[in-house]
Amino acid sequence: MGEDSKWRYFRLCCVPRSWFLVLIMCIAAFIQGFVVNGLVNVTVSPIQRRFQLSSADMGLVASIYDIANIIVILPVTFLFARASKSLVTGLTFMILGLGGIIFSLPHFLDDDYTSTLDFDAASENGTCLTSTQQCEIVAGVSQNRFYYGFFLAGQALNGIGAAALWTLGTVYIDENLSQEGAPIAIGIYEGTGVLGPAAGFLVGGSLLSSWVDGKAMQPADMNPDSALWVGNWWLGYVIGGIAGLLSGFLMAGLPGKLKDADAKQEQRIHEIQKGQSSKTHEDSGSARDWWRSGLTLLQNAPFMFLIFTGGFEAGFVSITATYGSKYIEEVYGIDAGTAAISIGAIAVAAGAVGQTVGGIWVGKAKPTVKKQLLFGLTSLLISLCFSFVGFYHCDETIFAGANLKYDTVLSSPSNSDLNFTDSDLNLDDFSAANFDHSCFENSTCPCSLEIFDPICVNGVSYFSSCFAGCDSSNATEITKCDCLPEPENVEVTIGACPNQKKCHFAVMLTYEFLVLFFTFLNGVPATNSILRMVPQSLKSQAMGLNIAMLRLIGSIPGPIIFGKLIDSVCILWQQSCGKDGSCRLYNKNSFMITWVVVHIVYKILGGIGWAGAYFSFKSEDEVEQPTNDSAKRIRSSQLNNSVGVDNPGFNDKYSARS
Repeated sequence: MGEDSKWRYFRLCCVPRSWFLVLIMCIAAFIQGFVVNGLVNVTVSPIQRRFQLSSADMGLVASIYDIANIIVILPVTFLFARASKSLVTGLTFMILGLGGIIFSLPHFLDDDYTSTLDFDAASENGTCLTSTQQCEIVAGVSQNRFYYGFFLAGQALNGIGAAALWTLGTVYIDENLSQEGAPIAIGIYEGTGVLGPAAGFLVGGSLLSSWVDGKAMQPADMNPDSALWVGNWWLGYVIGGIAGLLSGFLMAGLPGKLKDADAKQEQRIHEIQKGQSSKTHEDSGSARDWWRSGLTLLQNAPFMFLIFTGGFEAGFVSITATYGSKYIEEVYGIDAGTAAISIGAIAVAAGAVGQTVGGIWVGKAKPTVKKQLLFGLTSLLISLCFSFVGFYHCDETIFAGANLKYDTVLSSPSNSDLNFTDSDLNLDDFSAANFDHSCFENSTCPCSLEIFDPICVNGVSYFSSCFAGCDSSNATEITKCDCLPEPENVEVTIGACPNQKKCHFAVMLTYEFLVLFFTFLNGVPATNSILRMVPQSLKSQAMGLNIAMLRLIGSIPGPIIFGKLIDSVCILWQQSCGKDGSCRLYNKNSFMITWVVVHIVYKILGGIGWAGAYFSFKSEDEVEQPTNDSAKRIRSSQLNNSVGVDNPGFNDKYSARS
């Protein structure tokens, strides 16, 4: 038993098994998803409210993870490719644990939230608030930049800490398991990374139902439905940070190589891209030869096609994860909680099952790289076909001042005739002038677009009770609304009006699950193909370039581009201090078209990448493999000349295939 196959800590006598290695790696992948892709997404709103940060501020917090990851991922994979991968991955992952703890520090450094509340600030006290006072209540007048720095620093450390996890960590698993076991293990490993965000959403969501400063300090008249409520956003980061430190410590203690790793590698069938082996030498993959190693990978055409494909697929998944719940909420009229749970459930189910099934297929069927590339192209085309089902959508929400003129509502014969359809809509773009009408001029206070509190009156949605000309701001006390044909014959419910026609929400969930399933199904075949088609000494660098491309053309620009696109189809903006704030209503038809077109474009670009990899890949073994006729002539010559397998020329040419 060599020293490299023992635990580093305390010189324990036990030899780590491959299943234990995979278990530790899966725990780390779970924790990374739990903190970065789960907690960060679910705690955006309470952090904004607690520290009075804007959406742009929190957008940078989310993006700084990818930015930091890109900065360090290539140096890590090129400089430490020949170091102990378990040690490097474990030590860097402990940085992620530290990042989680730093992210939670503003809660402990700042005064408790309860003492900062001023419950009388939002009280009108019988007088009308000025626009400046409304601005202060809605948006806040101060922003604590000191604590904002902790959020940026925590996320940056998370990005640095995860740099080795999906690069050196993946190669570490591949190098220590057999050709059959590695794809299955990588499938489970990547599938576990998908389960982490689900746990983050569940744990983070349940913690937000408890008061940020503890139950003992919770005001008697404060509950989760209150506008000033801030839930316990910080505890999940403390838990994730401690778990990250512990798992990183265990990972760093794993041996750099298992006892039978070399024997398993010798039994593998390698399918390196034609011409790649001749470009490598004894220094390839080392830190001093990083530039030549990188150039070798850039000249590997199928590899480049695959990482570009991975970038487009990552962009698609990132868009779905970021805006899927908003799309469901806006287009299908589903409440925010149900929408978030629904898209999270199908994404996790599709990701976990797809990654695992793909890994099992590669491990059990033992396909060649060529077959894996064809499998990936076929799966992508299937997901592309399901994307077209997205053209199914619901009717528009009838909203006075947003897509329907006030005069159109008032010109109806009676309240019972307010059965408008999409063909009746006569407003396309948002303008504050559309909400300037005489029907609500008799309100006690001027109506404001600063505060969005929609109500449904006889099938028509209004920005607030004030904009409907109602006699009370309390929906249960309203008896009259002047912005209807019959002011005193009103039926009022809180919130925007539901769809008049039944809209089958299950259709969207089904097709989106299938699109995501066939997307994630390609994960392991793509990873395994990359590891097979590049030289052994450049695997770590190849995974580093792959992850960098996922960030550069996928997870960073994808949500930003899509966010700009859907902003262009907004027809109702809530005002914030005289400027457009958040969008409150989208044109459903335009939103749907944007959603489906983005699906199709990303899938087509991904398909081009898969096709390019398939047609450009030609392994060195395939090049040297003789045709059937030539093989027969060789065997005949061997028999006639009685040289058999001892022929030096035969051995020199074909021994590599065994």
